[in-house]
Amino acid sequence: MFPVVLGNGLPLFKEITDKINLKLIKINTFKTGVVGLIHQPEENA
Repeated sequence: MFPVVLGNGLPLFKEITDKINLKLIKINTFKTGVVGLIHQPEENA
């Protein structure tokens, strides 16, 4: 999975200039089929 943010307007992640490795810590699956993925930065990053 590769999350992508597209569009115009105010940048949401303007201050982030370097790659940040994330670790998946929780998955929530809802009755509607929507999946929520919770990530946190890797400690050794």
